[in-house]
Amino acid sequence: SIEVLTDVAEEWIKSLGSSITEFFQGFYQNAPITIVIRRDSSFRTLEGIGTEPVQIFGPLSEGELTTAAIQLSDFNSEPFSLNVNLFSGQKTGFFLDQNDNVRRLLQLLKPRLTEQNDKQKNKWKILDLCCYVGRWGVQAARFLNHHGQQAEVVFVDSSQSALDFAKANAQSYDIKAKCIQGDVLRDLEQVADQAFDIVICDPPAFIKSKKHKIPGIKGYEKLNRLAMSKVATHGLFISCSCSANFSENEFEEMLQSSATQAKASFLWLERGLQAADHPVRLEFPEGRYLKCWIGEKYHS
Repeated sequence: SIEVLTDVAEEWIKSLGSSITEFFQGFYQNAPITIVIRRDSSFRTLEGIGTEPVQIFGPLSEGELTTAAIQLSDFNSEPFSLNVNLFSGQKTGFFLDQNDNVRRLLQLLKPRLTEQNDKQKNKWKILDLCCYVGRWGVQAARFLNHHGQQAEVVFVDSSQSALDFAKANAQSYDIKAKCIQGDVLRDLEQVADQAFDIVICDPPAFIKSKKHKIPGIKGYEKLNRLAMSKVATHGLFISCSCSANFSENEFEEMLQSSATQAKASFLWLERGLQAADHPVRLEFPEGRYLKCWIGEKYHS
């Protein structure tokens, strides 16, 4: 799935025409492929190009792409699949840029398995905010269940369609899941449990342009403050931002402010950015858009 957002990208795609599948064929060892061209983002209007219907090049139909299984590499390097919507889901239908950060979380969970067993506690509660198709929660729960733990996930998202995918993806791996539809900034109080072992906070971009910066930062502060209050002592908190107009230093200041407001302290264990399939050019600092910090709550 390819999302075409700029005039330059538009010209490149048009230059390929119907031969676009042949262009990509070599990357997939001549296996049958289907290319989905997405021109339905309102962001295109900033480039002076309008939105257009989705185009499909290849054998798969709209119905098949609406519920498509994609394969990812998991903690044991074996492939596992998630169902996603490649035709009309968010962006291209899935977010590959978080691959390395999910692995960072799983690595941090390994030593905690022994600690939990020593405490004779093997039940884990996971809160996945802005969950989309449930990738963070499903992978964490699947990892824990694989190692003899019992994990259950609460998914929160504003989209019922996203929650349906998240629940189905969890059920496909026998993961106990609960779904809450709502705006995380407004409805997070519905989540009554105050002691989750893992809380993932991976919202959409709150700062889509420079004019949205001040209200966007306030939104990040509020969401992170609320999310931090849901983390159990010694629990893990994952906070992300995909706003290109929000620097690493500003993100760090936001986390500190949110923790102060939540009256909580965190030991930050990992910092990540987008995966290698989203490389960065030094002359284009906005390309380093994704921030991901993982911390352990040690006081509240």
